[in-house]
Amino acid sequence: MKIAKAVYVVALCIVGFLAFAEHSIVTSYTLSIGEDLGIADVGPKGNVYIWLRDSEGNIKGFWNIHNNLTNVGRDEFIREVLGNQSLTPGKWIAIGTGNDTDNDPHNNSALVAELDRKQAQYWEFNGGYGLNATFTFSNSYTILEAGVLNAASGGILIFYVNDLLIGVNNGDSLEICWKVYISGN
Repeated sequence: MKIAKAVYVVALCIVGFLAFAEHSIVTSYTLSIGEDLGIADVGPKGNVYIWLRDSEGNIKGFWNIHNNLTNVGRDEFIREVLGNQSLTPGKWIAIGTGNDTDNDPHNNSALVAELDRKQAQYWEFNGGYGLNATFTFSNSYTILEAGVLNAASGGILIFYVNDLLIGVNNGDSLEICWKVYISGN
């Protein structure tokens, strides 16, 4: 009987120590968030819409591709929201001719070869937010990449797509509609 009580007391001490040690480690060194913040690369597949039109407005092509939240974009969002800083909005859309050779759109911090950048028109819809920008061309290019940034030059690349293959010619226009969905409770 004494051995059973001793084992019981030792077991309680171990459980108490582990509970205290786990609590101390979590509160002292680790920020643990038990619910999804909804800022991961979520939402419906195909939330970047691109229309290519000729000089007369006729549609030459349409693309519906998946958006990618960059690592630096995610980090900036968290820093701004949790750090109570003034959020610098991502309201510029850029296009480029560069080829992202590592095929990981999340690790980019800039377009590979930016061609043009426009301040986008912001709008809201049920369940998300959108940006629209239209680019017109006086030369021929192959557009391979696009992104959303938070500055007219430089800045932080928040969203990025690197799987475009859009040939544009003199007189063409390229309209990009970027939809962002934010989820969570």
